[in-house]
Amino acid sequence: MSERTSRVIFDGEKARIKLLKFDTCEAVRIGAAAALHFKGKIGVMADDRSLAGAKSAVLSGIIKADSQALDYGMGFGALLSYCIRKNNLDGGIMLNLRDGTCGIYFYDRYGLKVSFESYNELKKLHGMLPDGVLAAHIPDENASRCDISDYAKEVAVPDLSGMSLHFECGNIYVSACAKEIFEKCGVKLLQQQTPEHITLCSDREGHFLWGKDEKSCPVTKNEMSALLIKTASENGTDKIAYSYLCPTFCDSLCEIYGIEYSKVYDFADKDDSFARKCVADNAVCFDALLAAVQICGYLKENNIRLAKAKENIPCGVTKVQNIWIPSSRKDYVIRRLSGRIGSAARVRVLPCVTGGLRLMVEAYDEESADELCYFYKNEIYRLAENADE
Repeated sequence: MSERTSRVIFDGEKARIKLLKFDTCEAVRIGAAAALHFKGKIGVMADDRSLAGAKSAVLSGIIKADSQALDYGMGFGALLSYCIRKNNLDGGIMLNLRDGTCGIYFYDRYGLKVSFESYNELKKLHGMLPDGVLAAHIPDENASRCDISDYAKEVAVPDLSGMSLHFECGNIYVSACAKEIFEKCGVKLLQQQTPEHITLCSDREGHFLWGKDEKSCPVTKNEMSALLIKTASENGTDKIAYSYLCPTFCDSLCEIYGIEYSKVYDFADKDDSFARKCVADNAVCFDALLAAVQICGYLKENNIRLAKAKENIPCGVTKVQNIWIPSSRKDYVIRRLSGRIGSAARVRVLPCVTGGLRLMVEAYDEESADELCYFYKNEIYRLAENADE
């Protein structure tokens, strides 16, 4: 392995470049390659303060290649997407800290992660730039800084006064932004998860949402997507773009609710022409935080709990599992679980004539059904182990 290839790894599966050891020369070269590809205004953001040096070097490469660099400071992927769309940029670069390495993602002018075709061109341009030529460092004071305080204005902010919830995310910038948005809506954010309140969770880039309902039962990414489609429809939206929409059930749901949707994966899609057309046609662009605000607004407006709202979405997959536990503990387990999921829930636990219990789960797709089965199977075993003989 050459010295140069040992400093970077090209991850074609996720259309990203992994920068090893925060190499400044390679970071400058990556910025220059992006400038040659996008040919215009490029926004740069990082999700950890330890990447400040790498970010500065990327900005330097953009400037040295005669393009305009915009420094958006520290944040997360969904926020960079918003900044690109709002300011009509030609592209963007996101630096993510993962397992001691710097992962670099590229965004196009629609705020979407670049296609594989664009990624391969960026890789080619990076390889054409010789060592040493771009090593001179330009202070990032030469970059333009932008105000991102109006991020929550992407969609209408409802009045959520009186709601309380707990929000979790491994990225402090997503959490800080969530705090600002929810408090602006009147939501009381709880420091810890409680069984009586909703818990919402986001990935580190702020792209998609999952959580737990008021009885601590899981609400999967796909269930949140389904609720988003329903709430967007009732708000009069006919086009949406969202970071995570599962095609196995969203096609039919969007047809039911009359919505055109854009599927934007957590990595570059091989066929993303429709996604880009949808964003270009002024679709309402949702990410984890903006989706959470809209779903909470729907819950309050209809005076409905999250667990009940899930029941109003059509299902497509049913799974049944027989779970053996001692007969003396079956009634206790059923009684405890029924108190949490209710009699009309899409998770039911019944006595099995052959012994043990029968767990029945309805969900929107295989992934959600498997997640629910796994969760409730473990709950059954836990309750049975703690039950008195």
